[in-house]
Amino acid sequence: ANLLDRLLKDIVTESQSFNVEQFIPLLQNYIRRTNPFIRQLLVGWITVLDSVPDINMIDWLPDFLDGLFNMLSDGNKEIRQAADS
Repeated sequence: ANLLDRLLKDIVTESQSFNVEQFIPLLQNYIRRTNPFIRQLLVGWITVLDSVPDINMIDWLPDFLDGLFNMLSDGNKEIRQAADS
């Protein structure tokens, strides 16, 4: 699963035809979930998308901010650290 996740992230970051406007709502559907694996996946995708120069994640921050704050209070130390960065 981790290999597939990394492969998809590599494809997305290298693709000129990736449509962030269609992808962000998919992430928004899961931002309030408490499953630690889903949270790690979301933080990973938000981080990767933020690293793409052509994608301005600040524009999408209001859609994720509440969910990220909830992750900062997660009992899982790895989730808190990932959300903090």
